[in-house]
Amino acid sequence: AYFERCTQLLADLEETEASVSGQSRQPRGRLRLTAPIALATLRLAPAFAEFSRRYPEVTLDLLLSDNVADFAEEGLDMAVRVGRVGSDNLVARRIGETVVLAAASPAYLKMAGTPAQPDDLARFVCLTYSYAANGNQAEFHGPDGESVQVRYGGPIHSNNGMFLTEMAVADAGIVFAPCFILQPLIAEGKLIRVLPEWSLRTLPIQVVYPTRRHLSAKVQAMAGFLAEWFARAGGGA
Repeated sequence: AYFERCTQLLADLEETEASVSGQSRQPRGRLRLTAPIALATLRLAPAFAEFSRRYPEVTLDLLLSDNVADFAEEGLDMAVRVGRVGSDNLVARRIGETVVLAAASPAYLKMAGTPAQPDDLARFVCLTYSYAANGNQAEFHGPDGESVQVRYGGPIHSNNGMFLTEMAVADAGIVFAPCFILQPLIAEGKLIRVLPEWSLRTLPIQVVYPTRRHLSAKVQAMAGFLAEWFARAGGGA
C-alpha cells in the first residue's frame, strides 16, 4: 500500500512538473473515481474499458457506491454522479442525463390493479430508495402540462436501486428508478411502465471534481472522455 501510494504521488509530481515547465501533459498514475453502482455496472463498464485502452498509463481505482462519498475521506480524484452533486466546493460538468420511470411486474399489477392517475399511488405498495433527492415524493407532469406531486410509500426500503428493481420483478410493488435500470427489464416484459402518459424527473449525469486551479491530466482526460462517450450515445443513459 505504501509503495502504491508513493508511486501515485511521484506520478502526480511528475505531471505537475511537466505542467509548470509547459511540457505536454500525458495522463498517468492512479485515478480514484466513484460512480453509482447501477450506472457503472449497467452502462459505464464499456466506457471505462475503452478509457483504459486509450490511456494505458492510467490505473483506474473504481469505488462503486450509491452514497455521495466524501472526496477527502475516500481519497477521490473525481466522481460520476446522477442528480445530486454534493458539496458546494465541487465543480460539476454535465455529460448526460437520464429519465426516472415508475414500473411494476405484470403479476403485481394483475393482483393490485393499475394506477390511472398519480394520486392513485397512495393505495399501492411502492418501494422506497434511501438516496432519492425528493424523499418519498414524486412530481408527475401530465400530457396537458399539469403537474401533480404525490407521496408514496411501502414496507420495503433500501439504499440500492438495482435491489429494489429486482424486488419489483419479484412482484413486491412499484419501483421508481432511472431508465438505465428499468428500460431493459421493461423491454423484456419483466416489468411494465406505470403511468406511461405522465413523465417524472430528468436527472443530470455529471462528472464532479474538487475546485482546483490546475486539474491533473488524468482527471481532465476522464472528464473529456466521458463527455465524448455520452455524446456518442446521444447524451442519455
